[in-house]
Amino acid sequence: CAHLALSKAMKEYPCGPSALTPGYALYLRHLFEKNGIDVAVLGNYLNLAHPNPDAVKDMQEKYYAHIRFASLLGCGMVGTESRKPVVRCAEQYGVTVAIEPVARHIVYDAKRARLVLDEIGSHNLQILLDPVNMLSMDNVDRREEVFAEAIELLGKDVAMIHFKDFLRQDAG
Repeated sequence: CAHLALSKAMKEYPCGPSALTPGYALYLRHLFEKNGIDVAVLGNYLNLAHPNPDAVKDMQEKYYAHIRFASLLGCGMVGTESRKPVVRCAEQYGVTVAIEPVARHIVYDAKRARLVLDEIGSHNLQILLDPVNMLSMDNVDRREEVFAEAIELLGKDVAMIHFKDFLRQDAG
């Protein structure tokens, strides 16, 4: 299966809301099916806590377009940092929005992700767990503790797990 982030994987094609048409979704769906690949996650990682309301409105429109596109693509999950209006849209289309906690994002650890899940309270909001993304130079030495906490707090809401290795390097 694939985790498809259109803006990263298909840079030569537009991926704004107006480009995410039913025809494009069906074309990609057939192309992936022809190659025996399911699209498990459609990534759209934008900061919906941006301080500019106009920017947030534009980002919400991108999420709505991605959710509609995911439903046509045969993909049941959109990866995100989530907020309520986006989840409500996902409920209407029968798509799961999955938060992926990342150390450098607003939802940066398991506790924060649990808080968001509980606050929004929707079965259409789940977790895309990539434990390595919650590591930083501040907590890498406690990685087993970080991973255990994520499993304890988020385990029942994990829709997908992304496993990868990492290399510890200082930024400087």
